[in-house]
Amino acid sequence: LRQKDRTALVSLKTPQREGLIELVKLAGTRPDHPGWNDAALTLSPAPKAMLQDWLAHIHMLDANLPGVQLTLDPLEDRGLSYHRGLAFSLFCPAWQEEIGRGGCYLLDDNIPAVGATLYLNTILRGLAVRPAQPTEKHS
Repeated sequence: LRQKDRTALVSLKTPQREGLIELVKLAGTRPDHPGWNDAALTLSPAPKAMLQDWLAHIHMLDANLPGVQLTLDPLEDRGLSYHRGLAFSLFCPAWQEEIGRGGCYLLDDNIPAVGATLYLNTILRGLAVRPAQPTEKHS
C-alpha cells in the first residue's frame, strides 16, 4: 500500500481491496475528480466517513483559496504515527518541491489539535531563484 502498487493490491484477501485499489488510482488527483465519490462507495463506514470528511475540507479550502491547486492523497503515510485523520503536504508546483506538511493529532488528555511545519530553507531557496523586481531610484 505504501508503494501504491496496484498489482500487489489485487492479491489482497480483504473486503477493502477494491476501495484501496481505487484510492491508489486517485492519489494525487484534484478533489473534484468524479472517481472520489465512486471510491467512497467501496469503503467500509469508518474509512468512507474519513474520506468524505477530507473531501469536504478540501472543497472548502479550494473554494476559499482561488489560484491554489489542491490535490488529495489519502494513502500518504510518512510514518507519523501521531497523526489522526487528516494529514497534508504542501507543494509548490513552480519549484517542484514540498514546502511543508502537517495534520490533525491529539494532545495530552485527547484534546484535538492541528499543526503544520513549513520548510523555510526550501521556501527561501525558492524565493531566491525568482528574478528581483526593479526598484525605483530616488534622486
